[in-house]
Amino acid sequence: MGKKEPGVRIAGLLRRKFPRFLLNLPLEYSSLDSNISHPGHAEDASEEGLKIYLPERLRVGENLRIKIFFAIGSELQAIESTTQVVWADFRPDEKGNRYGVKFLDISSENSEKWRQFLDSLNPQQTP
Repeated sequence: MGKKEPGVRIAGLLRRKFPRFLLNLPLEYSSLDSNISHPGHAEDASEEGLKIYLPERLRVGENLRIKIFFAIGSELQAIESTTQVVWADFRPDEKGNRYGVKFLDISSENSEKWRQFLDSLNPQQTP
């Protein structure tokens, strides 16, 4: 099977409150009771949450601290948020276990950066 082509696709525009963007973003995560962070990646994003891949098994309802890395133009950005696992799909493949997480606690500054990033991906936005 061939490599994925670079770019961003919008998923579920008609069925969701917020559009979801298919992408590949690096992230770091940790449990709320630990300062040790681990790598993961996000493959799907919206204003409300993410689909992420992590190497370890987590429970639905578990809260995590997440730091997501992305670029707006040529500027590297990162936002931090407390999230909650809302669904889990355990797949011991090369990508890791798949989770849906929703943002629980995100500062207004980080929320605005995240919205700007998602707006920059939306081809329907007018400059």
